[in-house]
Amino acid sequence: MRDARIRRPPVVDDLVDRHQLRNREIRDLLVDHIRRRAVGVDHGTLDNLVRNLVRYFWKIVEEIKPDQADLGLSEEIVQTLKERLLVRQDGKPRQRIDGPFLAVRAFYLDDLQTWFAAEPERSGRWVAPCPIRDADLRWFHIRRRRLQERCAVRWKGSTSP
Repeated sequence: MRDARIRRPPVVDDLVDRHQLRNREIRDLLVDHIRRRAVGVDHGTLDNLVRNLVRYFWKIVEEIKPDQADLGLSEEIVQTLKERLLVRQDGKPRQRIDGPFLAVRAFYLDDLQTWFAAEPERSGRWVAPCPIRDADLRWFHIRRRRLQERCAVRWKGSTSP
């Protein structure tokens, strides 16, 4: 219990730096984004966000193209990234890739666009097309709908006389 009281929760910088990104500017941009998203979330949620954006997105981009200097990814990099996300490090197929896909999409479409509108001089150089397209998330919406249908059937069955 004493360790839990004394130890401070991990700082966003520390969580991101675990992954040792090469590009310092991209690292700082991701830290800034994650800090904005971290307000009011628990450690597990914060850790998942860092893992999805840093480990499963930008770290893989740097492995594919070590000198990538901006967020504008070529179609070849995007396809290789998506292929790598489909397979875990142990070679088994990854069951769910919606976490990384949704985190990247929120980063590109929500934060970068909002930042650009508010501070074009600071963030304009980072605006780029989102690598996660609507078609990439089609299965996500289908899976979510099926889950809602199953929950509705269970709920209806539990309330019947």
